Amino acid sequence: MASEDDSGPVDLEMLVDLDAALARVPDAVPWADRSENSVEFRDVREPNAPAGDTPRPPGVAELYELCGSIDMADVDNGWFVHPAHRAERDDEFIPRAILGRGSCFPLGSDGVGGWLVVDDDGAVLLLAEGVISGNRYEPPDPDSVREIAGSIRGLVEFLIERATAAGAT
Repeated sequence: MASEDDSGPVDLEMLVDLDAALARVPDAVPWADRSENSVEFRDVREPNAPAGDTPRPPGVAELYELCGSIDMADVDNGWFVHPAHRAERDDEFIPRAILGRGSCFPLGSDGVGGWLVVDDDGAVLLLAEGVISGNRYEPPDPDSVREIAGSIRGLVEFLIERATAAGAT
């Protein structure tokens, strides 16, 4: 599913484009609220947040250097990139591995019980709602793990497309 321009790190301009698309969502969705559809930008003068013990796949550190989180509550059923500290919580129900596939980094959620995770190669996967025990996701069926982007940059492109479609009047 990766686009041809899926390589390279995410940049500030992409996140500004995403935030601008999210600003239009309340104009098209009557119940939408701007505060629940935005990019939380980091002040680049702030020191980087500590990485903790959780290894970060390609592109994740660069994303968190630019933004703290992304909230798209009123786009589709919701899309969220959680703050970095959430991935580092001591919680056995946060996926850090996928049965039969290996380790992953918990990046966010889809608003209906699914997780957005990044595999060791940097691909962004959507995990359908399923059992997570001891930080290991157990796919209920073969279609429960779906690649939605080949990289973090591809994820942001995907989110821009979704926000643009939701904000179209």
